Amino acid sequence: MTEIVVDARMIRSSGLGTILTNVVPRLMRSNPAWRFHLLGDPKALGEFEWAAHGRITPFTAPIYSIAEQRGFPVEATRGADVLWSPNYNIPLRWHGPLLVNINDMAHLVLPEFRRSAAKQLFARFMFGAVRRRASSIIYISKFSEGEFHRLIGNPRGHESVVHC
Repeated sequence: MTEIVVDARMIRSSGLGTILTNVVPRLMRSNPAWRFHLLGDPKALGEFEWAAHGRITPFTAPIYSIAEQRGFPVEATRGADVLWSPNYNIPLRWHGPLLVNINDMAHLVLPEFRRSAAKQLFARFMFGAVRRRASSIIYISKFSEGEFHRLIGNPRGHESVVHC
């Protein structure tokens, strides 16, 4: 049986939450042999009927933090077939197959994100980790794919563009 781990901490976010709440239940329905392991706030995930069909592991560390790297539930996810990270803040402690969504490169190009050198360094480091470590990357547009290549380079893994 295939086990898919999904970092669902951003389930209430506008863009990523929309992706998660539309894609995960469809995958669950269309692939009944797959087991889904959702990482996130059990209370937030409990608002979605479909989440009850997966295993939930509490993981509420703040996004883009050292705490999310330290607190990633490695033991709880051991043996899973793939981790789906719907954002570029991948867990560096994960060493299995990794699927990552790249929705945009805003943290590297928009002025409101460029004001902090620390945030720029973090974003550049994490995008570089995605380039090196992701087994597969899904972009939401050819533009996002092109910007990733221009700013970060060509990834080692498979790439696909899947429009919203």
